[in-house]
Amino acid sequence: MGGSRNSPWSRDVSEIPVERYAHRFPSVLTANPANVLEKIAYRLWLIYLKMVSKGSPYDRAILDRGAFYLAFVEKMDAFKPDVVIATGAPFRLLAYIADVINAFPNSRFIADIRDPWTWGESYGYAHLSEKRLNFEKQLEAKVVSQFHFTTSPWPEIVSRLQKLYPAAQRKISLLPHAYDPDDFPAKLQPAELDKELLVFGGNIYHGLEDTLNDIIAFVRSRSKNLRIEIYSGNLNKIHERGDGVKMHAPIPALEFFEKAQRAQAVIFLIPEHLKDGVPTKLFEYAYLGRPIIAMGYRGRVSEFVEEKSLGIFVDDVSELGEIDFELLKVSAEPEWLEAYNYANITEGLLKLINGGELK
Repeated sequence: MGGSRNSPWSRDVSEIPVERYAHRFPSVLTANPANVLEKIAYRLWLIYLKMVSKGSPYDRAILDRGAFYLAFVEKMDAFKPDVVIATGAPFRLLAYIADVINAFPNSRFIADIRDPWTWGESYGYAHLSEKRLNFEKQLEAKVVSQFHFTTSPWPEIVSRLQKLYPAAQRKISLLPHAYDPDDFPAKLQPAELDKELLVFGGNIYHGLEDTLNDIIAFVRSRSKNLRIEIYSGNLNKIHERGDGVKMHAPIPALEFFEKAQRAQAVIFLIPEHLKDGVPTKLFEYAYLGRPIIAMGYRGRVSEFVEEKSLGIFVDDVSELGEIDFELLKVSAEPEWLEAYNYANITEGLLKLINGGELK
């Protein structure tokens, strides 16, 4: 897929002012160090952030408290919004806002939590000491108690938060991922499909590199009647190269969808830490009408692929040899998909804003 500058979101807000504050998180901690100097800088920054933080040193807002407050309070005083929607991670930004909610009694605040927080593995939470994790739990509890509502696109996150904070249960709601029909190219005719092409787009998550390399090796073994195109920002994780395999840097979403909708099927890899949260990409592929070949970790995502007849989930690459790829077909825009159209999801959000409840 494409970078942020070419994303559909950037296009949607092109005529809306976007304010930014002075972000201070060290860039060297946002990627794996590539050389000795970067490794030294990585360790030194990590030591420093552990000294100045009681919680996760990987939270990208850890050094931004002053700069964020300066920008946020100024805009709150200027615009006096009826509703403020704050999304995380990084989770600390939500906690910063929770600290000043009482200063704006005429505004309602919604926290949207994108990833598991204190029980998750991302952002270093799985490796925190008990003392640091307890500090993060205090931040999490503050957010859930102070914000007027908390939403998440993950049923597992909603369920976990409701169990952790029963007093706030009625304030915690599911707000599913959605797709935007305006982000897609015109529908192709069946004759325009490339029956020999598989497409993969997105991150190659840690732990799934070998799976993708095995898929590529399988394609190469059938290079006379099968090809694969890969669009990713971390192609260095792919060591399988050769006939029938094309590698590409990320491209804008619309261009990727044009490629994907011509393919016989799209490859969808499910990492362990995302196996229970149904992502936007599944709805997008369903809208395109392209069948999915899913691999990785079984969970809610794999169940969703099978329940909605979006394609197949295979536990091992060896099973690909048993698939008749031309028989992999799904209908574009199935009836259930309309519920995940942005227009309908937005209606649910407006209902919440206006004092109703999401189910």
